Amino acid sequence: SPPLLASAMKSMPCFLASLCVLATLEVAGSSEQKLQVCLDAFRANIVRFRELSAVMAQDHNWDILHRHGEPAVCMREGHRFYFALFFYSHWRTASGTSDFCSCMPRECDEAMVADEVMPSMYQNFFDQHAEVNPDGSYDAAKSMQYSITLKEYKSWLDLSAGLEQPVLLGVALILLPGILVTCCWEVPRAVYRRFRPKDELSHPVVLDAFSLGSGWRSLSSAAPDSSPDLCRLRLALVAALITLHVTQGSKWRYIEALESKHILFKAVRPLALVNDAFVQLSAYLCAWSHTKAEAAWAAKDASESPGSTSSATPSFLRRLGIGLARSSRKYLRQIPCCLLWNWFYLFLLPSVPYNPYNHAFPWFGIRWYHATGRCMQRKFRYSFLLGDLGALLFQDGDEHWLAGNGNPCVNLWNFQLEIQAFTLATCVLALPGFAANAVLVAIVACGFNAGSNNDLWWVHHARGVAIQLLFLRCFRLPDAGKPHRRWRHMRWVGSMIMLLAVFVHGVSRGKWLAETVPEVWRTVRAHELLATGVWQAALAIGMALLCEGCRADAGTLRCQNESPATSGWLLAAANRLAFGINISHPF
Repeated sequence: SPPLLASAMKSMPCFLASLCVLATLEVAGSSEQKLQVCLDAFRANIVRFRELSAVMAQDHNWDILHRHGEPAVCMREGHRFYFALFFYSHWRTASGTSDFCSCMPRECDEAMVADEVMPSMYQNFFDQHAEVNPDGSYDAAKSMQYSITLKEYKSWLDLSAGLEQPVLLGVALILLPGILVTCCWEVPRAVYRRFRPKDELSHPVVLDAFSLGSGWRSLSSAAPDSSPDLCRLRLALVAALITLHVTQGSKWRYIEALESKHILFKAVRPLALVNDAFVQLSAYLCAWSHTKAEAAWAAKDASESPGSTSSATPSFLRRLGIGLARSSRKYLRQIPCCLLWNWFYLFLLPSVPYNPYNHAFPWFGIRWYHATGRCMQRKFRYSFLLGDLGALLFQDGDEHWLAGNGNPCVNLWNFQLEIQAFTLATCVLALPGFAANAVLVAIVACGFNAGSNNDLWWVHHARGVAIQLLFLRCFRLPDAGKPHRRWRHMRWVGSMIMLLAVFVHGVSRGKWLAETVPEVWRTVRAHELLATGVWQAALAIGMALLCEGCRADAGTLRCQNESPATSGWLLAAANRLAFGINISHPF
């Protein structure tokens, strides 16, 4: 009846509230029961757990001994083994972090271990860093403030449910196309050629993209106009890049830390210019391609009949379309490598059984672990090298985007900067001569006007690219063909100018001359933007002269004349593996 229905509706909220209270009490009781089981298991075997875990030794000024514990023994006895990252701060000392390993009961989950069990295991350490008020009460503000982050160690590749599908899909995309093309096309074609050597089988072009034989031939064959010295220059930059990242790993946080330890490490300072050098190399190669295209158009015009009114040189819009299409092809060639690396970096490496909090490991330490988290916030945008464009369109650039130079995914920001510099140079060179010069001058002027002692990365690199293109256009470089052999001497001139850039960079960004000539050092540091312009211009001009000298005719060119059995194919393969920025990391 309506009165009973109305009464039931009025009592419904009370009934639902009672159910919620009962459910909450049941969950709380269950959690407390699980926690008690965990603590009982820990206390029953506490001596053994301490033997298999790290030790905070009071006699050694609380240094951590037996830091890595005994994971094999711990897991063989049926327990769990955890890597721990320990953040701590105390009013008497500066805050810091440390890493250690601990063996824990299997009945305990990560929350129980971090909140209850580990403080009990290292109770002596926390008691010694607890502060007491004069009335005997606990002073929480002055006592040890800490947090513990854990990762459980597994002796196998530990793929969570969320990562299992992306990892398996990535492995299938990498392996299956090559296996299928090899089994279904290359092997039958090889058998057919054995019996019919004069016949050539036609095949779709897409098969070459996944053919192992075609891939090896493309990798080991030198380009028709390749220069061996230019190949070696690119390989030298890659070697310097790898050395830079090793010395800037989590064990050695900054180049300045190396320089302060020993004077020998001041030699690391030039490596800080390697990223700028890669961008300058890309701008030079773009200018060289543009010069070759212009020479081809001019030759076609010269071959036309005198009465012809048509011109082979395309209009500005057509040139711009050609340049953007070339930039798009370059971008699409790099994207598979970037996706491969980010898949390996975001999905596979976090599942590998290792200690991500290790402060002593050069690469995959605590800084790498935090960088992974920043990268995964916008993994698709950063993987497709759209960090700057995404932040510009959506206006959502944060501190991670700013600190990561537009892409916090470890080394993908180098790819992103390189393709942006290549596209900028392509668009500017498509303009008519006077307009291109005006735009380049405007970029340099605005770059120095908008810059500061810590100018943004895109302003910095746009300024450097514009300086090099201005220099090349003023001296009608680069040569469309092979420069005269006298240009070989420009290699030494370019190298000397680049050494000047290294010296000015070391004084302005490092501590060179800080002790020997402190007045000069203070003057340069007071005008850091001007010093940046000096070393940036020296690097751009020196790289242009060095590349032009490397391309000069030396009489014999190994990349063209050597047989495949000699080092020519090896140099060509290494040069292609070093294509782009940081491409060496996936290999």
